[in-house]
Formats: sequence, C-alpha cells, structure tokens
Amino acid sequence: MSCQNPGCRANLKMYLKCIYAMNPSTELGDQSLLTPLRSVIDPEVGANIVDMGLIYALERSENCVRVNMTLTSPACPMGQMLVEEVEWALREVLPEQVEIQIELVWDPPWTPQLMSSALQQQFGWTADSSGETP
Repeated sequence: MSCQNPGCRANLKMYLKCIYAMNPSTELGDQSLLTPLRSVIDPEVGANIVDMGLIYALERSENCVRVNMTLTSPACPMGQMLVEEVEWALREVLPEQVEIQIELVWDPPWTPQLMSSALQQQFGWTADSSGETP
C-alpha cells in the first residue's frame, strides 16, 4: 500500500495519515493498547516509543494484535530488545490466547518529524516554515 500524493512523501506525518486513511484498521486509535506501549522506553533517547513515533500501525482483531513499528535507524543496537519489550507490554494487557505479531518496517524511514510535538519541544526542536524538524 502506498500513497501516491507527492506532498505526502515530503511530509511523513501527512504520509502516515494517508496510509491510515487507505486502511482505517491501522489507525493508532486504540488507547487501551497505546497506553502499555508508552511504558516501552527507547534507552538511547529516554522517551517512550509512542511519542518517538516508532509505532506506525496497530491493528486489533479478536484473536490477534499486529504492530508495525520502526526504529530510529536500521542499525539500532536496541532493536531486538525494543521488539521484545513491545510484546511484553502488550502481553500484560491482552488475554493469553491473543496472538501478537510485531513487524519492523523501514518505509517511511523514521525522522524526528514523527515525534510528538511535546517531545520535539523537549529536545528544543521546532518546525521551520516547511514543517520540517532537524
């Protein structure tokens, strides 16, 4: 699935909104699952993975939860640990029979632009006139 709007590719938040619009079941609206994911902290940054913008899609059905997530870099040495912590955090709130599938994805690549506004401000990053952050 890919958004064909050229403006979306230039703005990652807009791109992800287009992807969510094409497949509404991927939208990150299930707070009952986002809450435990906020307990997963990226140790290199010291911020939770939801506010970091590392969770790209979260899809829930009766018997399965699918997570598409990324890392700040494909070479991130903490990748396996973060995937395991995501699974543990979800396992704490889901019935045992619910399957958890976690997939690392690299498109679109993560940038600080995907971080929550509050986290960007915490790091002293502000958007320039194009909407880009450093």
